[in-house]
Amino acid sequence: MWDKNPVVFLVLATLAILVGTVITMVLPFATVNTGSDRIETVTPYNALQLSGRDVYVREGCNNCHTQTVRPLVAEVLRYGDYSKSGEFVYDQPHLWGSRRTGPDLARIGEKYPDAWHFKHMRNPQEMIPMSNMPAYAFLDNRKIDPAYAERKMQVLGFPYSGEEIASLADMTEMDAMVAYLQKLGSDIPWRQASTEMVGELKNPNPGDPAAVKAGRELYVSNCQVCHGADLEGDIAVELTEIAFNDAVLFQLIHDGIEDAMPGFASLGAARIWQLVNYLNYGVKGEIAPESEAPLEKPEEELRNPTPGDPQAIEEGREYYLKNCRACHGENLEGGIGPALTDLDYGDAELFNFISAGVEGGMPAFTSLGTKKLWQIVNYLNYGAGQ
Repeated sequence: MWDKNPVVFLVLATLAILVGTVITMVLPFATVNTGSDRIETVTPYNALQLSGRDVYVREGCNNCHTQTVRPLVAEVLRYGDYSKSGEFVYDQPHLWGSRRTGPDLARIGEKYPDAWHFKHMRNPQEMIPMSNMPAYAFLDNRKIDPAYAERKMQVLGFPYSGEEIASLADMTEMDAMVAYLQKLGSDIPWRQASTEMVGELKNPNPGDPAAVKAGRELYVSNCQVCHGADLEGDIAVELTEIAFNDAVLFQLIHDGIEDAMPGFASLGAARIWQLVNYLNYGVKGEIAPESEAPLEKPEEELRNPTPGDPQAIEEGREYYLKNCRACHGENLEGGIGPALTDLDYGDAELFNFISAGVEGGMPAFTSLGTKKLWQIVNYLNYGAGQ
């Protein structure tokens, strides 16, 4: 019998292994990375991003960080939507990895602003005190070679322009690394799906000293690196003059702000309310509640003291960024709130609108005071694209 003949047995066993290998490891490649797998919004790396990817590989970042989110509930909750094959069509080779000494980076793009990444790369412990990641400040001193970058773009067949290559002459490897990190996961619209809040958002313990104290501890561990130890601002805006009611502030912390602040839904509702209590009641005492009488006055009695004044416009821009950008966008393009690029309000009408707020939508900004309100009016009506 064949099972008693070692030569025949060896040949048959080898054939069985080869057939199994072809079926399980070779044939599947004929059905992946085809046209049906491609994602329309995924684009090739530009020259700076590709240079950053090479720095990422050279420094061994893929030994500690994966770039694939598995379809597991715990991973999707932490990192975002699970990875699709079409996301990696321009990765040669892919950097999925299998070891996570550090967190997965498949969805890191646009989660934090550029400034966060620069500080983190230069001194990781400044941003994440318990991090065991080494510092890469030396990348600031290494320039990109435009000719080498162009050659790589040609080999991979990625589109580029002469101006793009020329602009690399002033770029460092640090610039390239940050550009690459901001590319990861940013081509797919996975962040567009926001969590729908069910029921009315109501602070369960407004101003409670225990909640304020707990909120302070959460602020230090989650928010301080960007907003400063005393809310004075650093990478992100200062929070000393925020004028959001509790519900709006809860929503902002929960959902985050695109290209500016990640969402903190993972903290859970109880902890987010503690942060709200610290920011709205523990920092400077209770802010103006919705029931407080606004500064709204008859329009005939309101007169802009400095219409179109350059200094008023500049200061109004600063107050807009501190108080309005989170909802209306840095350039008035809209977000949580509507776009403000085509306003058609008179100065007095706009003053009352900002002061009184919109029921169920925008909080009243009475607490800013008359002078700051007029400065915002000047920015919106005279400085913002006028």
